[in-house]
Amino acid sequence: MIQEVCESLVSRLPTRPKAIVLTGSFARNEGSVLMAGERLRVLGDMEYMVVFSPGPDRRALQKFLDEQAVQLRTELFSRGMYCDLEFRATYPEYFHKLSPQIFGYELLSRGRTVWGDSSVLATAPRFPVQSIPQWDAWRMLNNRIVEQLYWMDRIAGSDRDELLRLYYQLVKCHIDLCTTLLVFAGKYEDTYAGRSAALTRWASGLSAGPTVEFLPGLANEVAACTAFKLDPNGAEPPLRVRMHSGDTEVFRDDLRRALIHLTPLVEKIWCWEAAAFARNGQGPQSPRHELQLAVLRKQSIAEKLRGWAKLVTMSKVRKERNFVNRLSRLLLKGSPRYLVYGVAADLYFRVPTVLSGRVDEQSLGTSQSLLPVAFAANQAETRLWWRLRGDVLDSWHIFLRTHWA
Repeated sequence: MIQEVCESLVSRLPTRPKAIVLTGSFARNEGSVLMAGERLRVLGDMEYMVVFSPGPDRRALQKFLDEQAVQLRTELFSRGMYCDLEFRATYPEYFHKLSPQIFGYELLSRGRTVWGDSSVLATAPRFPVQSIPQWDAWRMLNNRIVEQLYWMDRIAGSDRDELLRLYYQLVKCHIDLCTTLLVFAGKYEDTYAGRSAALTRWASGLSAGPTVEFLPGLANEVAACTAFKLDPNGAEPPLRVRMHSGDTEVFRDDLRRALIHLTPLVEKIWCWEAAAFARNGQGPQSPRHELQLAVLRKQSIAEKLRGWAKLVTMSKVRKERNFVNRLSRLLLKGSPRYLVYGVAADLYFRVPTVLSGRVDEQSLGTSQSLLPVAFAANQAETRLWWRLRGDVLDSWHIFLRTHWA
């Protein structure tokens, strides 16, 4: 399928690419493929970087690639193969300018040229794993938190197919929690299997590192999630979720329980990493609000100004009501990204009470005041937690997911 997608894409492109590079879990031979009856379902997606020689308009190429991703996915589905595709247009110089980050390290160490000139990847300079910064792991942790918020209003009405997507995201979240902790501890590995083994060694005390009380339980769950990620047809479904139950409501109830069970664990990890990241003498037992402020203070003025400058250039954001007031009040407090992260974390850690209908909205005032943008489209929502969630998700889609802000 990987090769077929490449050949089909090249035949449709108005500009012939220099190479196509496969990245992500399939490049590491760790992609998840589930057989459901006669259908083949890729859990997650297949990620390709389509490399063009300098010259063509990258934005126009990206728009065409996005359209082809949808069309090719539809064609594969008609043949009994469910697979989300992601194509990213880039130039050869991109690989030579990669800064130390998790994605860049995995791309250079595990990426595979599956079509065209292999030199675009082979000649790119490498960097040591020790150079991956903690802020990259901090971003990964908070990105997963935002993604978990996305499902809060969907679990009740989702069909079985969408519940399976939610389950996979929950499994992947556990694995990524492992990744962020290993980066902070200086134990990062570039495969899922390697990370699970490294976390198990750390949790059992076989390798040096800070003692963390939640590690043994997390290591067990990550091991089960990793086994499922690598072989969803043969491994036992993790997190005590009865995925194969013929009763969709059983599947749904198990997912709701697993979501609630995960929340306090993520909060412990968030506090531990925030304390390690801020390095201001506070421990993970400090109040969350204090840890959040410590993380914001760690940001440089230049980073804060750069993030806000990005928002000012976006007319859709700039025209929102009270944006200028929020900008003047929060400009030196933190970048929009870090402010949204703080609000998202506060909302996520309240998920158990939200699902039970017992959320204390009066305690959300601090998060409301730290929100960079309040979108008019969400103001009709009278429930404060849900309104703030809407603003966080809109922020994610408009200026966080694909832009540095």
